Amino acid sequence: MALADLRNYLAGTVRKLVYLEDRPWLYERDDLKLNGREVVMSYVHAGQRFQKRIVVVPRPFQPIAHIWSYTAPVDVYPIFNRIAERMLKSWTVLTSTGS
Repeated sequence: MALADLRNYLAGTVRKLVYLEDRPWLYERDDLKLNGREVVMSYVHAGQRFQKRIVVVPRPFQPIAHIWSYTAPVDVYPIFNRIAERMLKSWTVLTSTGS
């Protein structure tokens, strides 16, 4: 639901929206595994083309979704993508027990 809402919002606020990737994404750390979705898109906003990567990980049996995203103008997107990737790999999702 969270990803559908994000897609609908972007479709209504940006121009020339193109989906470049849409695939399953697995959060896996310690004993916690959560199935999510990764979407990469390109669009024009305020006259400039951007690229956006979104990772959405819903919590099973809870109305909660964890959302991570990286957005940059297309000309600098690859330059900072390594930093964004390191940030994503450092992402820690805590359970209700704090682990």
